[in-house]
Amino acid sequence: MKPIIGEEIATTGDGRDITRPYLGPLLTAEDTILRTRPGGAHLEVYRQVRSEPQVQTVMTVRQRSLVAREWQVLPGGKRRIDIAAADSLRAQLNEMAWDDVTERMHWGVFYGYAVAEFMWGRDGREVVIDRVKVRNRARFRFDAEFRLRLLTVSRPFDGELMPERKFWTFCTGADHDDDPYGIGLAHWFYWLVWFKRGGLKAWLNFLDKFGSPSALGKYPAGATPAQKAELLAACQALRSESGVIVPKGMELLLLEAARSGAADYQGLVREMDQAIAKVGLGNVMLTEATAGQYKADVQAGAAADIVKADADLICESFNRGPARWLTEWNYPGAAPPRVFRVLEQGEDLKSRAERDESIFRMGFRPTLAYIKDTYGGEWEPAPSSAQEAPGGVFAPGALPAPGSTPENRFATALQRAATVPAPAFAAGDAENAPDLVDALVERLADQGAPVIEGWVGEVRRAVESADSYEDVLQKLAQLNYSLPLDDLGQILAEASAQAGLGGRSDVQDRQ
Repeated sequence: MKPIIGEEIATTGDGRDITRPYLGPLLTAEDTILRTRPGGAHLEVYRQVRSEPQVQTVMTVRQRSLVAREWQVLPGGKRRIDIAAADSLRAQLNEMAWDDVTERMHWGVFYGYAVAEFMWGRDGREVVIDRVKVRNRARFRFDAEFRLRLLTVSRPFDGELMPERKFWTFCTGADHDDDPYGIGLAHWFYWLVWFKRGGLKAWLNFLDKFGSPSALGKYPAGATPAQKAELLAACQALRSESGVIVPKGMELLLLEAARSGAADYQGLVREMDQAIAKVGLGNVMLTEATAGQYKADVQAGAAADIVKADADLICESFNRGPARWLTEWNYPGAAPPRVFRVLEQGEDLKSRAERDESIFRMGFRPTLAYIKDTYGGEWEPAPSSAQEAPGGVFAPGALPAPGSTPENRFATALQRAATVPAPAFAAGDAENAPDLVDALVERLADQGAPVIEGWVGEVRRAVESADSYEDVLQKLAQLNYSLPLDDLGQILAEASAQAGLGGRSDVQDRQ
């Protein structure tokens, strides 16, 4: 069977969609609250939800987290025309205060959809953005073809059809493509706010009734209506006066509250606030003071996911709409540029340094290129050789930098500490001297290897048992005077003596 190309079958708004009634040329929102609540058709019910302080706090946190991220414009390709289109759009966004427009359009996440009108202008040969006005979405409806219509006094039922490439719109929250109005956060906030306000009202009534004692007046039998009225006035006066008088023979008492239920109302209000924060932010820690490092990490991750979702929604709808329109008008054939928010946070260099230090303690050192790429700035290798000190390998205060391994440090120190005067060879000894020297060097390496390996083992054990770099320095300073030098000194002395005797023997043989 051949594919059906260009034909839509499951249309909406023309009576074919059995899930919604056909009430006219305009589509109705599928949001059940907007359908059933008074004033819902014009989103007035959600404006009342927005007036809730906790809701406003949640939305402010979400919007500020979004616009706090830097925005960029990247070319859609590598050609000169692609780069020129991106440069032009970047300049226009700077002129129109893109962050302000983004913040106002973000209220579409709250209501379900947003509408902005573009005032186009000309700058030479280019069409440019003169102004962007985010409109009241309650003034607009969508028809069966998802075209935007403006409700006016003359056309309140079908609206005026808006021109193409004039308005920027997006919707969010719906679970299918048949609802251009979307379902915003306000839908989920509604009942939470309703319960919270009901709890606050009951709480205030409780405080009014039980917050202060009630006055009880007793009048004697046969009291006249005037006397009763006088006693009642005295009871009422106790709420605002520090003292009252009553006729003789009448009694005035104060009744204290016999129960306390404030905690119940307070708990309800707190639970609703936390639920609002969870719906809007994914957690309660951005609006409630909650301690704990692990919880803070979860909070940051959740906030980043939400910011990314909001940024993608707004930026991608702009890229598919106004950004593409401007490119096609001003730079025909160019790949449309892409506007996006930079969401990657800078790396915590302190944590990276602590990790590098731990890796160094395991026996690995970073390269100079890694240091420059990771930490920036200008770097050079620290001195790896130590100053000679009497009675030890390292002089106090002259320990090598952490960039060198223990093996390298002790090899360098050995070269400095074990310096032996070279044997003097007589003239004419150039042929035999190298053979004798090579043999002595090879023998010295073989005999000295076990001693050096013992030193390296001591250093390795000291480094592996250390808890910090400062601990490494302390342990190395202790090894400075504890490592045995006698064995290596004896080997060096014997090698030096053999070299001297060999040289003298060769001289005598040639005489």
